[in-house]
Amino acid sequence: MQTALNNLVSLLLVDDDEEDYLLTRDIVEQVNHQRYTVDWVDSFGRAREIIARRQHDVYLIDYRLGPDSGLDLIRDAIENGLDKPMILLTGQGDFEVDTQAARAGAADFLVKTHLTADQLERAIRYSMQQAHNLREIRALASELEARVERRTLALRQAVEDLRQSQLLYSSIAANFPNGFISVLDSEYRFVMVDGSELRALSQSLNVAPGAQVQDLVAPEHRPGMEYFLQRIFEGEAVTFEFPIQHNIYTFRGVPLQNLAGQVEQALIVCNNITRQKQAEQDIRKALEKERQLNELKSRFISMASHEFRTPLSTILSSVSLLGRYTEPGSDGRIGKHIDRIRSNVRNLTGILEDFLSISKLEEGKIQAKPEWIDCAELCHEVAEDMQAMAKTGQQIICSADGDSRSYIDPQVLRNILINLLSNAIKYSPENRQVELSLAVDTEQLHLAVRDEGIGIPEEEQKHLFERFFRARNATNIQGTGLGLNIVQRYVALLGGRIEFESRLGEGTVFRVIAPRVAPDAEPVPGLVP
Repeated sequence: MQTALNNLVSLLLVDDDEEDYLLTRDIVEQVNHQRYTVDWVDSFGRAREIIARRQHDVYLIDYRLGPDSGLDLIRDAIENGLDKPMILLTGQGDFEVDTQAARAGAADFLVKTHLTADQLERAIRYSMQQAHNLREIRALASELEARVERRTLALRQAVEDLRQSQLLYSSIAANFPNGFISVLDSEYRFVMVDGSELRALSQSLNVAPGAQVQDLVAPEHRPGMEYFLQRIFEGEAVTFEFPIQHNIYTFRGVPLQNLAGQVEQALIVCNNITRQKQAEQDIRKALEKERQLNELKSRFISMASHEFRTPLSTILSSVSLLGRYTEPGSDGRIGKHIDRIRSNVRNLTGILEDFLSISKLEEGKIQAKPEWIDCAELCHEVAEDMQAMAKTGQQIICSADGDSRSYIDPQVLRNILINLLSNAIKYSPENRQVELSLAVDTEQLHLAVRDEGIGIPEEEQKHLFERFFRARNATNIQGTGLGLNIVQRYVALLGGRIEFESRLGEGTVFRVIAPRVAPDAEPVPGLVP
C-alpha cells in the first residue's frame, strides 16, 4: 500500500489538553521514514464538524473530551459513514476501555504515557492498511451483492419466463385440436399428457401420467407400437398410425436428449385422422366409380359401334341388292334379303330394349306387380316361344309340372326366362339341348336354365353380371353385355337371387331362387304365405 509510505499522511488529533497535543506532535515528528501533518481540535462539537468533511487520513481521539467521551465521537463518526481509521488515546491502560474501543469501532488503542514514535507509526500504518482492506472488502461485498442482485433478477426473470412458457405450453397442449401432446419416459410411460382428445379417450382408457402409451391400442397392435417407440428412443424421428377404439390416430415421435446427448424422453404428438381417412376412402371410392364409369363408357362405345354397325351394314347391303332384283323370277332372292332385314331389325330392337330396360330399372320405373299365376304354364309358354329362335338342331326341353301357383310378377319372370334362354341359345352350337326346369317347395321357386355351350372362363366369372361385360370367348357372338345385368336386377325385384356354374367348353347352368308368395298375398291352401 503506497499511501502509508513516503506519501504525506494527514492526522487530526482530538484532545482537550493542549499539552497533550504538543507532546503527541513531538512524537509524530520523531518518525523518520514517514511524513505527517497534524491538525488539532479541542472539542467534541468542533471535532464532529471537521470529521464530517473527510479531509484527514487518520483520526487520533482522546478518551476524555471534557464532559464528552471519545468513544461517543467514534460511534458518531462511524454511524455517519466515516471509513477512515480512528485510534483511541488514553492516559493509562485500561482493559475495559480497550474492549469498549474495539466494540465502538476504533482501529487501535494507545496509552499516551508510554507512547513512542515507533508505536504511533506502526499503529497509524496498520490502521490505514486495515481501513484500506476493509474498503476493498466492502467494495467486493458491494460488487458481490450487485452480482447476486443481478443474478437474482435474472433468475426471477428466467423463472417467470419458464412459468409463462409452461402456461403457454399447457394452454397449447390442453387446446391441441383432435389429439394430444405427451412426453414419454424410457419405459414408454406418460410423463405429461394433455389435449382436447383426452376428454373422449379418458372415459374408457387410462390416459394419465404413469400410464403406458401402448395400452391405448388393442393387444394385437402393442408389439407394433413398441417397435416404433423403440426406434424413437434409438434417436430416430418416426411417424406411424394405429387405431384406438373406433378411430384412427397418427403418432409423430421425436427423441428428447439430455445434456450428455442421451435420449431419456420422447415427445409424442397424436392426431385423430379418422375424418381424413374417411375422406381419402371416399375419394378412392369416387375415383374407382369414375374409373368404372369410364370403363363402362368405353365398353358401351365399343359394343354400340359393333352391334349397331353390323346390322345396319347388313340392312344397307340387302336394300341395295333388292334394288337390283327387278327382273321376273327373282322373288326367292328378294324374300331372302327381306328375311335378313327383318332379322337385323329384330337385333337392333333387342339392343334398344336392353338399353331401355337398364334405364327404367336404374330410374326405379319398373316395379314388381305380383299376381297369382301358374309358373309351370308360364315356363312352357316361354320355352315354346323361344324354340322358334333356336339354331338348327337345338331343342329346348322344359320340365315344369305340378302345383306351381305363385304370387309373382309374370312379366318380370317372363323377361328373366327369355334372357336366360336367349343366352343359352346364342352361346350354344347347333344340335345341342337347352334345358329349362322348375321345382317348387312351399316357400320358393327353383328355376334352372342349362346349356351345352362355350362356357365362361373361370377368371372372368366374377365380372359376369357387370354392365357391358363380354367374356373373351364371346366377342365374336352378337350381344350387348347387358342381358345378365338386367336379369340380376329383375331377380332382385322378385326378392330372389341368381347363381351359376360354368365350365369352359362344357356349358353353363343358371339358377334363380325366388319366393313363391309376396308378403301381402291372400292365403292359398297348401302355400306358406
